[in-house]
Amino acid sequence: TDSSPAPYSPHTLGNFEAALKGLRHHVITMASLASQNLANAIQGLLSRNLEQCNDAIAADDEVNSLERTIDREEWKS
Repeated sequence: TDSSPAPYSPHTLGNFEAALKGLRHHVITMASLASQNLANAIQGLLSRNLEQCNDAIAADDEVNSLERTIDREEWKS
């Protein structure tokens, strides 16, 4: 009989699944925000609207924050 332990315990697999779900949520949110920021920046450039361009740049801070969260939190599990 094979007495070697199972490669993944339910506890480990559950933690991995939860981390993967959190990562997926953050990545989708980050991609959506980045896409909207790009659209706003392009519109600001085309309309020569400095305020809209500056708003797009400022909104990028939220995308950067999500990236740091992904780097810090999601890979701890």
